[in-house]
Amino acid sequence: QLEGAAIADRGGRYLYVNKGWERHMGHSFEEVKGRPVFEVVEKTRLMEAMASGRPIYGNPITKDGHEMFSNYVPIYEDGEIQRLKQAFEELGYEAFPVSAAQNRGFDALLDRVVQLLGELPPPRVFEAEEAEESHVLPDDGFTIRRENDTFYVEGAAMQRFVDSVNFDDEESLNWFHRTLRDRGIIQALRDKGAGEGSTVSIGDMEFDFIE
Repeated sequence: QLEGAAIADRGGRYLYVNKGWERHMGHSFEEVKGRPVFEVVEKTRLMEAMASGRPIYGNPITKDGHEMFSNYVPIYEDGEIQRLKQAFEELGYEAFPVSAAQNRGFDALLDRVVQLLGELPPPRVFEAEEAEESHVLPDDGFTIRRENDTFYVEGAAMQRFVDSVNFDDEESLNWFHRTLRDRGIIQALRDKGAGEGSTVSIGDMEFDFIE
């Protein structure tokens, strides 16, 4: 919310202040009219904004122990605006001067935006990524081979069965355990002598047998 506002000339002297500024700063317009801003406001950055031509926002100032924030916005005359616009165009850029305070310049800018949007190529359509390969069931004709304390489950599609499982995903891991049980692999391992902590190898995956 803008409560205090002041206007200064090119030399940084007050031309106008509103009632909100008078209330916050403790000076009347008659007291500051024609005086340099730096004499009234310590640490002002007015001249910096005027020299650079760029606005400065949120600059902290202190008055009677109270901290406030001030904005400095250069105001260009029409001739200066046209020279600035020409300078940009000479560099190959389109420039559209606009003023929110005067509510002008926006129609030309928006018309140009609409025109450029109409010149854009049609949007590129990306094909949906192929769904991840679904789980692969092992064949029923598996065999179990024991070497020392390791039990090897072998059969067609066993490697693809293991590769189709995401062992970092709880749902996929649960499916893996259910499939081992439903296909009779768990019981077959028991029948071969596998017990708690035995090593089971399926494809390139090894894990401990857990009852």
